[in-house]
This record gives sequence, structure tokens and C-alpha cells, in this order.
Amino acid sequence: MKTGRHISFLATSVLACGSLFCAKVAPVAPQPQPREYAVYAAVLRAMFFDPAWRDEFGQVRSDVILQLVIMRRTSLGAPPVLAMTELGSDRALAQLAPIQSVLFQQLLRDSEISVDLENRFTLEVPVTFLSDQEVEALHSEVMEHGWDNFYARHQQAGGLLILSRVTFDNTGSTALVYAASGVENLHAGGYLILVQCVGGQWSVARAASVWVS
Repeated sequence: MKTGRHISFLATSVLACGSLFCAKVAPVAPQPQPREYAVYAAVLRAMFFDPAWRDEFGQVRSDVILQLVIMRRTSLGAPPVLAMTELGSDRALAQLAPIQSVLFQQLLRDSEISVDLENRFTLEVPVTFLSDQEVEALHSEVMEHGWDNFYARHQQAGGLLILSRVTFDNTGSTALVYAASGVENLHAGGYLILVQCVGGQWSVARAASVWVS
């Protein structure tokens, strides 16, 4: 199957399934390890707190962010939005090059099983996790009333964030992650993010959009 078709699933699965939660759930799935949280932390800092990455994460909220709201369960889904424009995986992977061709395929396989995240990101802002039921309720709320109530409950939040599992290459020094950020009904985006470890520190190397709203 071509990667473009894979990314079509990645970008529109929530619409095709009629649910935000298309990833399989397995209670025996291994929980994220410390190096995975180090990768997540690097991604979150680049997306929300590092102005040098503002252009690459163009659909992320650009205000001062005082807290993050994240779906607790890892997913390749999308926040509640009214419409999506698919940009395609071939384009995204070209922007991430050089990248091992199997890394993206492995990310899709790894993400077939979801895991629950914990607040082990070592960030400077508080993190609130939303359960499946809370995100389903948010989906109904924002489709009917918009995002005002969400921001009343989570003031100066960066919208709703969804994170995938972390996939590592065979050296263990490069990782690929999918992240999606929803700010309001026509302001959201999904990204593939390449993260590398240099001198024991994880940092974002490249990022590419896979869909926008």
C-alpha cells in the first residue's frame, strides 16, 4: 500500500470510523518508557514554546501557552474539526528526508495499539489529560457551540493535542512521532515529526504537515 493511502487513513480515520478512537486498545501494551517521554517533551517544546519552530507548526496556537490539554490515549486520530485538507504522506516524508523508509511503516504498526500517557514530560506548564469519554463529549460540544467552553475550562491552553506512539529506528537515536493540534473548528493540523538524540539530548530535527484545517 502506498504511503499516501496510509496517510489518508491517518488524516481521515476519525471521520470514516465515526469516532475519535480508531486505534486498537490492548491492556497488555507496554507503557511508554523514559526515553519516549523525552521524545514527547522535545516535540511539545518545539510545537508550543520554541519560536524557531513556529513556521513548521503553522496551525498550532501562537498565543502564550500556560497549560497543555492532551488526549490521554495515544492515537493517529485528529481533534474535532469541521473540515480537513489532506497534504499527503509522500510530500511529508520528502520534507523529513533523509529518513528510513521503514520508520513510517513501523509508526503505523506501533500505533495500532494505544497506550495511556502520564504526565512525565518534564515541562514547565501543567498538563491535563482527557479521557476517551471527555474527548467524545468535547467533540459534540465544539461541533454545536464552538471552542469557547473548552477555553473557559482550560484557560490559555494550546487547544487539544493528540500524540501517537513513539517509533525508534534501529539505532535508537532517531524517533518518529505523529502529533495533531486542534485550536478551533477550522484551525487545526497534523504533523509527522522527526526527533534525534545528540549527546543524550532529544530535539526535533524536522517536521512536516500531513493535514490542515
